[in-house]
Amino acid sequence: MFPLLLSATSVFLAAMLFVAGAMMLTTTVGLRLTLEGFSSGATGLILSCQAIGFVVGTQIGPPLIRRVGHIRVFSAFAALVCTAALLHGAVVHGVLWGVLRFVAGMCGSVMLVVLESWISAHAQPATRGRVMGIYMIIYYASGAGGQYLVGVSPPEDYRSFSLAAGLLVLSLVPLAMTGLAAPAVAN
Repeated sequence: MFPLLLSATSVFLAAMLFVAGAMMLTTTVGLRLTLEGFSSGATGLILSCQAIGFVVGTQIGPPLIRRVGHIRVFSAFAALVCTAALLHGAVVHGVLWGVLRFVAGMCGSVMLVVLESWISAHAQPATRGRVMGIYMIIYYASGAGGQYLVGVSPPEDYRSFSLAAGLLVLSLVPLAMTGLAAPAVAN
């Protein structure tokens, strides 16, 4: 099992960077909405757009992966979510932020499909549960780390969004540079 974990290091590293950036962004957006004086109802509506985007991502991700492949899809959606993070910091507007939360949710869903299918495809049936368990530990620890990073810069500062965007876009580097074969795609 150790050789499998070692070979999946690039996927685990991509997951760490993505989840840390996504959690930092989500927390920063919630805090910033409050600081900007949005009502709790408006804040809830804007933040719920991420969940709607997540569901949409589960529908569009697999056909895209089949059409262009895992690495290209992951790279494209990492660039999109990075752009959404930067736009959060550039313009404060409720409708725009709802759209950006939708985009972030959709991108997050697709990126997780890529990561988890990659892990699942390379794990043997006898070790798949343990490997996914390690992935989940990495996922939750990275999420906590991303929320911890919110304290690096105040939510009203553009640097908070820039740091989250940096983590999100850096998540594509380990997968783009991996020697691990991408999972086979069924047409």
